[in-house]
Amino acid sequence: MSEVLAMLNLDDSPWTPSGTHPAATLVDPASAQLSPRDQGILRGDGIFETIFWDHGQLRQYDLHMTRLERSAMITGITLPPREQFDAAVQQALDAYDFSKQDGVVPDELQVKIVVTRGYAPENPNGNAWVSVFPVGLQLRAQGPQKVSLLNRGFDSAAAEKYPWLLLGAKTLSYATNMAGAREAARRGSYDALFVTSDDYILEGPTSSFVLAKDHRLVTPRADIGVLPGTTQRALFAEAQKAGWGVEERPVRIEELYGADSAWLTSSARLLVQINATDEASVKADPALHEEMLRLLLSFPE
Repeated sequence: MSEVLAMLNLDDSPWTPSGTHPAATLVDPASAQLSPRDQGILRGDGIFETIFWDHGQLRQYDLHMTRLERSAMITGITLPPREQFDAAVQQALDAYDFSKQDGVVPDELQVKIVVTRGYAPENPNGNAWVSVFPVGLQLRAQGPQKVSLLNRGFDSAAAEKYPWLLLGAKTLSYATNMAGAREAARRGSYDALFVTSDDYILEGPTSSFVLAKDHRLVTPRADIGVLPGTTQRALFAEAQKAGWGVEERPVRIEELYGADSAWLTSSARLLVQINATDEASVKADPALHEEMLRLLLSFPE
């Protein structure tokens, strides 16, 4: 199959590797599988991760699962056992059909894990599933790109002051993120880069932000209201080994224009170098981009 959907088997007894039923059931991804009352569909009340599978390797899998657990803690959603996710992911990958397809990157996949909150009386355990699908060629940027800076509507202290906003959790409530991406496209930009009302950089709709300056990599600190990036963490780990300084701190908008280079980072797109905003140009060093990409891809799996 060119897309695989594995629904985790959730019931009142916890799943165990030695149990009598499989971790998940493979179902038709083109057929309805959820009740219209599922809280993820009805209210966006769920969490997820998207993991990059590259030529037989799941990249940053442990980082993604740790972030899923963090999102579950923030939102109060109960997760199935980690071992059940591991088995369901492998079950879905084993079922994937690698026949040649047009318009996709060969030997690369996206593995998406989704968990939605339970609801009584119909489904108190909620739903969880793993889907596997190809990486479309359109996800890979051809060279450096322009981004549009969009005000996210809160200041840099909002995450601390208003924890119920769930800033920093990877929830299914992505309507604002997608609206930002559409607005950026309307302006002729590759993507959006969200900023705070007091002029700090946050993240892209589906990406983290990293800049390089004087042999140091900098990314916005998570407590400013951003999702901790798994690709960014992998890049920082390898950059440190190579002698780069790394730092997580609040980043002012003006720092983007003085950077040696800057990127959007994500699991499927890897690194997208920024060369402009709607307001001004941004330095894009091609040699530095190649060095960062090499470091990222050297992260041990």
